[in-house]
Amino acid sequence: MSLQSGLADRLGVQDDARAEEEVDVSSVHGIKSEYGLDGLSASKAGVLALTRSAALELGPFNVNVNAVAPGYIRTTRFTQQAR
Repeated sequence: MSLQSGLADRLGVQDDARAEEEVDVSSVHGIKSEYGLDGLSASKAGVLALTRSAALELGPFNVNVNAVAPGYIRTTRFTQQAR
């Protein structure tokens, strides 16, 4: 086996694999912290770091790795709590 990636080896990715995609879900709090959300911020930053590492390791094996980091959605409840 000529795999050069430990992660690809653990996932069973083959050298000649067809294009694959992975999408991880993070949060805007993984990019910018907010008071009182330290645990959420740390875990979502970890998701982003893992996504970057996976992209570097799996890219040569035709696996596209991305993350989405949604932020706030302005709703009635959100605007009432912000007051």
